[in-house]
Amino acid sequence: MNRTLLSLAFVFLSTLSAQSSSVRDTVFKDPGSVDPEILSVIETSLSAVDGDIVKAEKRFSKERVYWLVVLITNSGGELRMHVDPEKNSVLEITDDEGPFDYEVIPGKDLVSFSEARKSAESVAGSRALKWKLVEAKSGMQYHFWMFTKGGAAQFKLDAVTGERIMKKQGKKKRK
Repeated sequence: MNRTLLSLAFVFLSTLSAQSSSVRDTVFKDPGSVDPEILSVIETSLSAVDGDIVKAEKRFSKERVYWLVVLITNSGGELRMHVDPEKNSVLEITDDEGPFDYEVIPGKDLVSFSEARKSAESVAGSRALKWKLVEAKSGMQYHFWMFTKGGAAQFKLDAVTGERIMKKQGKKKRK
């Protein structure tokens, strides 16, 4: 029964659009026949970024259950999102190729993607090659990879404050 409901939801995923005001109203005429968890994941994904969902798959890890959602932005970028179905929140977002000319609002207390990208690119003096938003021990972080005058570099930004995270300098060991 659950497999049938999920299959039904996946059939409709390719027709979803972020411009729709309510996924429940525009896609499913009988919301009671569809697993509410997939509806919640779809709504969470589309509230973070405009685009079309092309894949949604439930995954299991030691720490938690999450959904992997693959979304194509309106400009053609491919985002991979991890969504927590219990908290209705985004756990991770990755884009390895771009173009990065879209907006992502990953959560109400987090810096938007465009602000974080602008900050990283101004410090590096070059464009981002790929990026990800991840959950770290200290909280949510944006990671940007780019080429600088010194070669390849990774810039980390706190996703709440937007400030750059610097590596801690370790103490030199005496011989």
